[in-house]
Amino acid sequence: MERRRALIEETHDKRPGTVEDIAATAYFLASPGARHLTGQTLHVNGGAYTTR
Repeated sequence: MERRRALIEETHDKRPGTVEDIAATAYFLASPGARHLTGQTLHVNGGAYTTR
């Protein structure tokens, strides 16, 4: 539980990610708005970098 709190604290908006956050990203990537994106890595993690 302490690790979870620490990870949430590292995000810019101080909240855990949700299924809706991932779904909104997937929706955008499937939309015409993403038609010019190529070779990008999107980190849907609230700005936290957990791969240190």
